[in-house]
This record gives sequence, structure tokens and C-alpha cells, in this order.
Amino acid sequence: MDRLPRLYAVPAHPGALVGEVANEARLPTMSAVREFVEAGGLMAYGVDLSRLFRGAAQYIDRILKGANPGITSSLRSSSW
Repeated sequence: MDRLPRLYAVPAHPGALVGEVANEARLPTMSAVREFVEAGGLMAYGVDLSRLFRGAAQYIDRILKGANPGITSSLRSSSW
């Protein structure tokens, strides 16, 4: 079975070089971070890190204010 060429990039710090090379080679690219798209990649599919960190901060805030971590409700995503 023939496979179509493609690239899934998982850079620690997305650089423009991967996006440029993939665009020159006309390879569709995908990553888990939005910055990769800003550097020239085709698409990103992953979590919204700022929303994730904001939720973690709210959870920690409740614990520091005296809530029991064992019974503190976890947060559910309200957007997709």
C-alpha cells in the first residue's frame, strides 16, 4: 500500500525551519502546539495551554484557601 508523504512535528520549541522545509517539500504538517502553525505549519490539534494553566491555578487557589483536595471537584472542559 502506498503511503502519502506527511510530517507530524513534535518540537520542544517550534521553529520556522520545520515549517519552511515542510512547505518547500509540499508536505502537510501537523503539531500539538499553535506556535507551529504561526511558524508556517498546516495545522495544530491540542489543548489550550493558557486555559489549562488557568484552571490549574483556580484549583490550587481553592486548595490554598482550605478546600480538601480529595473532595475538590475537578474541572471539565466547556469548549471543544
